[in-house]
Amino acid sequence: MNEERVSKSVATKKETAYSKTQLLASKRFERVDKDVLAAILTDDAKYTIAEAEKWLKAFQTKEVQ
Repeated sequence: MNEERVSKSVATKKETAYSKTQLLASKRFERVDKDVLAAILTDDAKYTIAEAEKWLKAFQTKEVQ
């Protein structure tokens, strides 16, 4: 019964969103990744860690023209 409560609370828990400034100040990203995030994220939006990582991956895999 206790496990059931835990799994329900984890499933309903929302991921925290952070501002661009907070992401750039975090220790989660490398310096070069922070440079990329500074260039591609907008100042007035909030992003989850997963979204920021998704933007980084999209940038890194983008074909050079």
